[in-house]
Amino acid sequence: MIFGNWPIEETEGTMLAYAIAAGAHSFRKGTLLTSDHIEILEQQGITHVFAARLEDDDIGEDEAALAIGTLLISNNIEPGKPVTGRINLFARHDGLFHAKATAIDKINLLDSRISVATLRNDCRVKAGQMVATVKIIPFAVPATLIESLHTLQGGQDILDVRSFKATKIGIIQSQLPTIRDSVLDKTTNLITKRVERNQGSVIEERRVAHEQDAIAKAIDELVQSCDVVLIVSASSIADEADIVPHSIVAVGGEILRIGIPVDPGNLLVLAKCYTKYIVVAPGSARSARENSLDWVLDRLMAGLELTANDLGKMGVGGLLL
Repeated sequence: MIFGNWPIEETEGTMLAYAIAAGAHSFRKGTLLTSDHIEILEQQGITHVFAARLEDDDIGEDEAALAIGTLLISNNIEPGKPVTGRINLFARHDGLFHAKATAIDKINLLDSRISVATLRNDCRVKAGQMVATVKIIPFAVPATLIESLHTLQGGQDILDVRSFKATKIGIIQSQLPTIRDSVLDKTTNLITKRVERNQGSVIEERRVAHEQDAIAKAIDELVQSCDVVLIVSASSIADEADIVPHSIVAVGGEILRIGIPVDPGNLLVLAKCYTKYIVVAPGSARSARENSLDWVLDRLMAGLELTANDLGKMGVGGLLL
């Protein structure tokens, strides 16, 4: 692309760099100048205009944006219509948005003429929600640049929306005499809403004494029929020797991690038993406010495997204000 201040008589086929008012006429930035445009501009005494002339190997901004946007996405994301070098990308269904961050960084570092911006990784999105945008900065880019992106992409889906599964959830709430039934009812209602918005269902609930034998029995029962078991403890957990972690281990479970760098919700526990995940919810799960339980539940209900390392990497962005 050749950009410059051109004599008006040499501008046919160029693209205006700026909007121009010419008497009763006005031409937008990016207008492809024709002989009719030039005649109008000359009649207004305009002798030079800043414009861009595409070279033979150039791809126009809209075509380039569409090519790059289409290259990045899986079948779960729909490209919009490119306008002024920008294309927005939308989720085709509810789910968990995921971007290969390293690949996005490589694209943005490859050439400053291309800009790709996305939502944060692993956030819950609704059908039709915009998840990313691609912007071509100049009026055109060389075809070789698009070709280099094909090499970088390597046939992988760089942007995706993972569908939520019809996950069956079991809830265990341990009780102490100081906890009112109304608090337990509210907690069940809030967790049920979290589960159902992700197209899952709460199929069983147990309310048991805050004692190891009672909690262990409930865990052993629910892992047989549920995909994920959520435990809401009557007291916060800060150590593996506490009652709830001991109850999980007592039925053959494994504690993967106690604590998560997400606030609200630092005191979350992730465990596994018979290949089923067990999540001990933080106290903030009794509130509708977003917390670590939302982050963990969203991932599990989208079919993702979670490890202690995965939880440990949630700190950047984990302060939920």
